[in-house]
Amino acid sequence: MMYKATVKLQFDSEWESTHYCSGYEDGLLPEEHIVMEVPAHDLNTKQLFNLFEKFLLSMGHTEKSICEGALYLSVNEARSNELVKELCREFDLTMNEDMGDLGEWKNRAKQYEELYWILSKKVKVQEAIISRLQNPDNPQYTEEEMDAMCMEQEPQKEGPKWWEKQVGGNGQEL
Repeated sequence: MMYKATVKLQFDSEWESTHYCSGYEDGLLPEEHIVMEVPAHDLNTKQLFNLFEKFLLSMGHTEKSICEGALYLSVNEARSNELVKELCREFDLTMNEDMGDLGEWKNRAKQYEELYWILSKKVKVQEAIISRLQNPDNPQYTEEEMDAMCMEQEPQKEGPKWWEKQVGGNGQEL
């Protein structure tokens, strides 16, 4: 006995004008009939979802709304926590509860920003020194010297305490 199966998705719509004129608005079709039929005896789940995505796109849904629907289906509160965590590991996603204390992340981000600011200033000063060494007879300030002076005029930010322990409070190298 031979097994045969098909999946058929069908969408029918009709549109009637509410205006007094007899024509349709430009760009709108008076009727739409979309039928998608595929053999299903050998389809896997991913192929079925791909078919349904194409069907939803043909109905006018956006990719974003389709993805939101798929995510809702996958990770809503009706699913077991173990299944959701397994899916997150498989697709390299991080759940909010796995992030721990967000205050710690914000503090670390602030420390990195301050460190970036300090190192940017040091780089500008070093570029200015190199520029002056390469152009010792230049009577005007070089562009690098101007950049360093402008950066020094910006408000000073204190370096993070953990960095001062590594480099030294006065910026000594390791």
